[in-house]
Amino acid sequence: MDVLFLINALFSTFMQIICLLNLISENLTIGKQIIIFLLYFFNVFFVTYVLGNLSGATSLITVGIFLYFFTSNSWRNICLLLICYIYCVAITNLGSAVLGQFSISNDEIISSYHLFIPYAAIMTIVISISSYFIGKFISKKLIKVFLSKNAMRLMIANLALIVLIFICNIALGQYAGYSEKVITFNSILFALYAIASTVVILALLKATYIETQIKIKQDSFANLQSYTAQIEKMYSSLRSFKHDYINIMTSLTGYIEENDLSGLKSYFYREIVPIGKSITASNYNLNQLMNVSPLEIKSILSSKIIYAHELGIDLNIEVYEPVNITDIDIVDLARILGIFWDNAIEAAQETESPKISFSIIKNVDTVAIIIKNTYLSSKAISLHNINKPTFSTKGENRGMGLYNVQNILNRYPNILIDTQYDTTIFSQHLEISSNSAVK
Repeated sequence: MDVLFLINALFSTFMQIICLLNLISENLTIGKQIIIFLLYFFNVFFVTYVLGNLSGATSLITVGIFLYFFTSNSWRNICLLLICYIYCVAITNLGSAVLGQFSISNDEIISSYHLFIPYAAIMTIVISISSYFIGKFISKKLIKVFLSKNAMRLMIANLALIVLIFICNIALGQYAGYSEKVITFNSILFALYAIASTVVILALLKATYIETQIKIKQDSFANLQSYTAQIEKMYSSLRSFKHDYINIMTSLTGYIEENDLSGLKSYFYREIVPIGKSITASNYNLNQLMNVSPLEIKSILSSKIIYAHELGIDLNIEVYEPVNITDIDIVDLARILGIFWDNAIEAAQETESPKISFSIIKNVDTVAIIIKNTYLSSKAISLHNINKPTFSTKGENRGMGLYNVQNILNRYPNILIDTQYDTTIFSQHLEISSNSAVK
């Protein structure tokens, strides 16, 4: 095999590795990065001798399998792997087309050290810088929702088709000797197809995100209505108690005037104490939510608190000062709190004395959200596996909640999560730092 051809294969591989690591938003460990390097270079040094440029397909397959089994957000990472390949091929073809305007053919580039080395250096710099900013854009702007499996599979199938067309075009150009004009035409044609597909994918992502936001707002409005109804019920109970206050005082006065302490004591525990417990039980600290904003978060918390109270769970809610949570997308925070509360309610219900404690603590640059619940100590819990999609203490086909929470938090470097448990209490501690403090 020609030395320059092997160098070109190494150059293409190096560009794809840089692009892939820039596009994948999660932090891969050094070990995983090394494995990705080895998989790519195995295909370059061994498979290329047999299949030539078709080794690009085996590189995608082997790296894709590794990403699927050994990384979180596996489907998303496979999409980014395919996007990375398409992007690198498009950029290199664009570079070849530009040089073609100066009467420098692709064959001349890969057959001359003097032309290939500066060409490779420029392409590496362009792809490294551009993929870095594209990766930042994807992690912050585009990947805000979790698509259904069917939608994700559709995206992967579409991207795989584009990759297949690219690989076949490259291979046919190598073996059939396409002219430079034909290669340029095909590159433009496939680039247009890739752009059209990208537009469709972005439209799908945007539509799904908007749909998710609408659903959250609808749920928030329904929760707010429930919260308002409960507040009105509490106010009605208070008015009723106020109306009966004079009668209660009059009845107490009679016992006192008669100096009937025994009757007073009996009447107090028989009539007065139950009324006080009833008022306390109907309150269950909903008034603490007056300090919470924005409204969407207040509504989902009120909904979960009311539901837990109706199930007979002992609640302790602590939000002692006004707090406005703004350093995380409201939709994301609503999903996280919903998952935390649902898990806490399910786990607490299984215990003899179900209890849930929820608090929001405002500090100078951070907001801490803490939820604790009782749980059965017999349930097997592993902090190492708890955020994996297959982990659950609730049976088969469960356990996606905390996995989704981790996927959300992967996009927020300003948020830390601490999960702890002892023999009776399980707790989730979410600490949200202000973006200005992180910078």
